[in-house]
Amino acid sequence: MTDLMVKRDISKRTATRDILVEGEDLPDLMVRWLGEILYLFEGESLIVDSIEIKSISPMKLKSTLTLTSFKPKHHQIIREIKAVTYHQISVNKVNDGWEAKVIFDI
Repeated sequence: MTDLMVKRDISKRTATRDILVEGEDLPDLMVRWLGEILYLFEGESLIVDSIEIKSISPMKLKSTLTLTSFKPKHHQIIREIKAVTYHQISVNKVNDGWEAKVIFDI
């Protein structure tokens, strides 16, 4: 999602943040988790550089995000994402990983 929004310079990581979200099911978790990432950008001017998923269950997702501060001189906004939607969302375990389909409101 971040790659859709911002052309970023990841050389200046500034912080980490633990994010815990709870939801009704895996698609709800995905929307809520991506909503947190969108809030970090929109509300706190932080760009996610990397993500470590600590744990995931059908109703809870815990992750650690590595962040950098958004600086207009170093980052170029590609497009604005207004919201993460539930429209046609899917989240499925595939072999040893996960596959998701998410549609954003831009």
